[in-house]
Amino acid sequence: MFEVMTLVTLARSRVAGGWFPAAVWGGGSCGARSRWSEKSMESDRLVLYRQNLVDENYSGRQIGHLSIAESRLVRCDFSKSKIKAGSFGGGRRASVYRDCVFDGMRLNGVHGGYAVFESCSFRNVRITNGWFQNCEFVDCVFTGTLRGVLFFGAPLSDSVPDLGRTKNRFYGNDFSQARLINVSFRFGVDLSTQRLPKEDEYLYLVDADSVLRKIRKKIRGWSQEVQQELDSTLSVYELEASTGQRDLFIHESLVLGGEFPEARRRLWELLRSMAVPH
Repeated sequence: MFEVMTLVTLARSRVAGGWFPAAVWGGGSCGARSRWSEKSMESDRLVLYRQNLVDENYSGRQIGHLSIAESRLVRCDFSKSKIKAGSFGGGRRASVYRDCVFDGMRLNGVHGGYAVFESCSFRNVRITNGWFQNCEFVDCVFTGTLRGVLFFGAPLSDSVPDLGRTKNRFYGNDFSQARLINVSFRFGVDLSTQRLPKEDEYLYLVDADSVLRKIRKKIRGWSQEVQQELDSTLSVYELEASTGQRDLFIHESLVLGGEFPEARRRLWELLRSMAVPH
């Protein structure tokens, strides 16, 4: 026990200084590992490294900094937690979350890191400014509001050696009851394998590259000033389409916000005329 507690003390002091240890645990029981996690929670942190956890309860916690690395969590409960900063997947190997519950979670500015979410529940969440470029999501359910969130169908190039893959698994997810505001699916997310919201505030463009070329042709007769204003909007979607994202799912706020509201409304209606049911 003395050896384990010494490791805890050293690890805590180093984490507090901003350094994540290469190995927190050199031995000890599962109970000692749980105490380390709990003490981290009491100091506004949750730090887990190379843990294999089942049915752990972190619900309702105020987490100032989340640092989970190279761990496996099964049926763990993060419901109604509020997380201000950190990552679900630190280290050089992916952390796996299976059948975990994140219902009612409030998340702002947290990175996904190297993480895999399988059959997880994200009901009634509020996720703001979330980056999940190197994450996999399979058979997860989302309700609530996602705002300023990125999902990638392929990991960033400099992460490929660590992850050992060039594609992110991203399928079977249900977003149909969620609000997706400024949410982007990029680099090859197959939208046909997701359930998406059906409200009129969204557009689903199939073969977006072809659609955007047609849109460019149709607005050539509009004033030069208007074309320049709309160029930045269209350029973003053209870039997404040219980097592997065949189909696009767009919220109206991304098109209608900005100068020349009437021209933007016309652009939205043009896009809608070429969209497909979703």
